[in-house]
Amino acid sequence: MLHYPSINGRKIKIAIVGCGRISKNHFGSIEKHRDDFELVAICDTDPMVLAEYAEIYKVPAYRDLEEMLVSEKPDLVALCTPSGIHPDQAVLVAKYKVHVMTEKRGGPAQLDRNLVFLSEFSAG
Repeated sequence: MLHYPSINGRKIKIAIVGCGRISKNHFGSIEKHRDDFELVAICDTDPMVLAEYAEIYKVPAYRDLEEMLVSEKPDLVALCTPSGIHPDQAVLVAKYKVHVMTEKRGGPAQLDRNLVFLSEFSAG
């Protein structure tokens, strides 16, 4: 089992992937708990939406998830994208040893893929 160091003495760095309808809840929660959380980046495929949210929240904006992970090194990524692409995004985020949060659990196919990945990841 993987063990991550505790985060003490600083805010938890969060990135939001997907700036659609559900992301508003996440932006609001980060703002509400701003003493403990810091929004460090956003990621979306729509350049107009991305520019709008980057202006509002004054954070770096990315169209590529992996580029964001490399550049920003968040502690947690909130996936606010369509649930059908969560498995691939979650696996990518986990490869960078970043925690992943989603609102919807996947079906059996997602579970199987994630278990295979995690067992391989833990082994080496």
